[in-house]
Amino acid sequence: MWRIENEIENAAKKKKIVHLWTHPHNFGAEMDKNMRLVEDIFRVIEECRDKNEILSRNMKNLVNKHV
Repeated sequence: MWRIENEIENAAKKKKIVHLWTHPHNFGAEMDKNMRLVEDIFRVIEECRDKNEILSRNMKNLVNKHV
């Protein structure tokens, strides 16, 4: 978790893009544990967003803005 949190916070400071993705099979047998990790990641994103440090975009919005 610390690596992902660090990536998000560094990207926020440097005004860079972080692309997070996953697939259902990545959650494996420990679904509850892995979903808590996803919730923690969303919390970090939410905190940065609430401080106006980042914008959260889906791929379609990102492509439309930068292509």
